[in-house]
Amino acid sequence: MSEKGKSGYGSRLGLVCILIGASVGTGNVWRFPRMAAVNGGGAFVLAMVIVLFLMAVPIVCMENVMGRATRHGTPGAFRDFIGKKYTWMGTFSSMAALMMLSYYMAVMAWCVRYAGLSITKSYWGKDMAEVYDSVVNGSLATWVVFAVLCLLLYICVYKSQAMIEKVATFMVPVLALLLIIIAVRALMLPGSLEGVKYVFTIQPKHLFAAQTWLNALTQAAWSIGPGLMIMLNIAVYSSRKSDISLNTRIQAFGDMSIALVSTLGVIPTIFAMMSVSDAVAACESSNSGLTFLALTSLFQKIGGGYFISIMFFLALAFAAFSTATVQCMIGTQMFIDAGWSRKKGAAVTVAFLFIVGTPSALNEWFLLNQDMVWACLMLFGSIFLGFAAHKYGAEKIRTRLLNFEGNEIQEKRYWSTLTVWIAPIVITLVFVWWIWQAIGWYPDNWWSPFEQNSPGTIITQGLILFILCWALNNKVADSIKFKYFDGEDYPELPDELR
Repeated sequence: MSEKGKSGYGSRLGLVCILIGASVGTGNVWRFPRMAAVNGGGAFVLAMVIVLFLMAVPIVCMENVMGRATRHGTPGAFRDFIGKKYTWMGTFSSMAALMMLSYYMAVMAWCVRYAGLSITKSYWGKDMAEVYDSVVNGSLATWVVFAVLCLLLYICVYKSQAMIEKVATFMVPVLALLLIIIAVRALMLPGSLEGVKYVFTIQPKHLFAAQTWLNALTQAAWSIGPGLMIMLNIAVYSSRKSDISLNTRIQAFGDMSIALVSTLGVIPTIFAMMSVSDAVAACESSNSGLTFLALTSLFQKIGGGYFISIMFFLALAFAAFSTATVQCMIGTQMFIDAGWSRKKGAAVTVAFLFIVGTPSALNEWFLLNQDMVWACLMLFGSIFLGFAAHKYGAEKIRTRLLNFEGNEIQEKRYWSTLTVWIAPIVITLVFVWWIWQAIGWYPDNWWSPFEQNSPGTIITQGLILFILCWALNNKVADSIKFKYFDGEDYPELPDELR
């Protein structure tokens, strides 16, 4: 189904690839398998499916509504949808997303470095901890790769929305193919079925554990990214009559499918080479410990491990880059809304990512600090979206902006309850849970802003951003040149955005 002339996308397939590529990232390939392993396997998978479709999908639908209705990036979307004084919510969410992307580019550089090390067998027979440290701390080579990736990101974003569509249409199928090859090879290993059983066996003690559901909520936030505002910016260029509810569910299904295929590649491999207790211990060693220490050791021991290691780290890099190209539009679109050219807006956004991300590319401690801070603060985006739905009228959104005649999926009344109340409340509880956990890590100086993962550092950096966004609210709102939304119906894609 062609959307050319009606939107900024060439086809329905291109839009679907962008949606899936935007949500599929390293969280699917390395974080989901680890979370599944340490939270009871099948119990976590079931919890994740429930959370994804009952909590994340309604919020992502809301993002799509606001982006399509206003034809603006996040600050302009909040301004035009619920009022000028709420522009700061969009600015806060946009900056949190860009701060995340800045260190995400550094993680992508690690993946590319490891792909290169796999090709040359440079870590074969070496101490994996020493190799890892040489890549993530003070490495000029890693910083150069980071810089090159920033340049490639700019090239892919500044030309047109069509270029982002081409990147996604290429990378998403290739990523899926790489992961399927890895999964097939993993399932051929002697003893790998123990890992498969673990992944798909639902253990009641885990299914009814609060920790499993809290981790599933966190993974959903990391994965499909409700409140991260990526989908809002994708929707700016979408057709005014395409089915938001259907597209969002296709995206969620694609996101979950990639996560499960990744899990079938990672967990059976670990269980085939280790005892159950050692396999779970490897997964509990953090994302970095699992990916860059445990798996690199295992690749050296299995037949075909050389090729599997190359494909695995390329898959990680592809997953990260497909997300980065769309996430970069969060910043670029803000400048386009202010009347800047796409080329200039992309240049300033990528320059910001390069400057802010350089410390993460050179120092793991700093990257992990940023990861903790912005992974927590991004949750506020979902709360803001729930407020926006309440302010505008959730039932009005459902009946006028979601349920078009002919749509394959018609949202029921519970969509309004999930969007306005259930999702924001549960996400708030997740944020409080994270803060409570962090207090336990630093019982004597939890308030310190200089501890890596303390509540003090999360609150301090969050307050600084909040104060800046609040103070600049009117200036940002007034900088947005046009208003397209009449408060009732979706406008066609404006000529200046084609």
